[in-house]
Amino acid sequence: MRIIVSALLIAWLVAGLGHAKELPTAAELIEATPFRDQDIQRILEGETVGTRIDPAPCGEVSVGLVCLMTEDRPALMDAIRSGTWVAPSPDLVDQGFIRPGHAREDLSRLHFGPGDWSELRRYLKTRPGTELNLSFQEISRFRALKPTGIRDQDISLVADRLREGLVARYLAYRSKGLEGIPGYARGGERVTEPADELRCSLEGTPAMKDFYPDLYQYLLDYPTTLPTGAAEHFFWGKLYIDDHLGVGLSHRVSTGDADSALLAERAFYISHTLNASQTFLAILPVVEGKLLFYVNRAWIDRVVGLGCPLKTLVARYLVLSEMRKIMANMKVCGSAATGAGHKSPSVPIVETP
Repeated sequence: MRIIVSALLIAWLVAGLGHAKELPTAAELIEATPFRDQDIQRILEGETVGTRIDPAPCGEVSVGLVCLMTEDRPALMDAIRSGTWVAPSPDLVDQGFIRPGHAREDLSRLHFGPGDWSELRRYLKTRPGTELNLSFQEISRFRALKPTGIRDQDISLVADRLREGLVARYLAYRSKGLEGIPGYARGGERVTEPADELRCSLEGTPAMKDFYPDLYQYLLDYPTTLPTGAAEHFFWGKLYIDDHLGVGLSHRVSTGDADSALLAERAFYISHTLNASQTFLAILPVVEGKLLFYVNRAWIDRVVGLGCPLKTLVARYLVLSEMRKIMANMKVCGSAATGAGHKSPSVPIVETP
């Protein structure tokens, strides 16, 4: 019961157990997760049930959701297996692929307009702290900009510098993996290292190492050889976080077969509020249908320090609320949908490059 994507879950998905003669019941699969016995009946009755994932160090907000899918969703399964699934969230403004060798071209599609100026102008006066996630070098480059006082020109000025920074971060990650991620300048000389946090989250997911060592080692040692049968994509995203516009970069690896699907996503850059995150989305077959597991392990500097347990509790509630919205918009699970018999909705999928 160490993590929601439990040993049994990972074994079933990636070790070939999905082809066994008998499927497990939902209760058997759920019993191997952090959910309590009383949660099993709620899940079987159509509820989407959430839980925290322990142990988690101060600064990491780790939560998970599980529900019983009410009917097959082949388009959703294909999107997860292929890694092209798009979270149906109203906070996601835009998203696009970053193709190997086309980083500048693809990130040029990240557009900003007059409505984004209130957020962009924060970069002109940025300084070390938790308002924005920038390295000391990135802060210096923004502070060196000379605004014209003409809004449209200044939007272009800041947006160009922001895209340049995203290209540099993407290329550094592609070249050196976790070791290439620049740290965030905080107060004084203090630096937050999202690479260390992402590594901690991965190492705190022992079932990935025990039952899918190739994928675990790939994420830990990236860049290295992609595991056989897995798909990989890189994305840029424009989204609202904590009511402020933000941008992010993510790395996805996905796999599965006819009856199961797994997507692991590492957000290796997020412009504010969250330092980094790792998300797991899995669909597993059971006697009653399919169980959907949705896990998020995020790092937030604001919860560190005095009052960490209480601040983590509040942050966990907020993250879980956003995850519930996404699950509800997917309309695949009992009370998470508009009804147990809700028909399959269209699933947003971005075109594979």
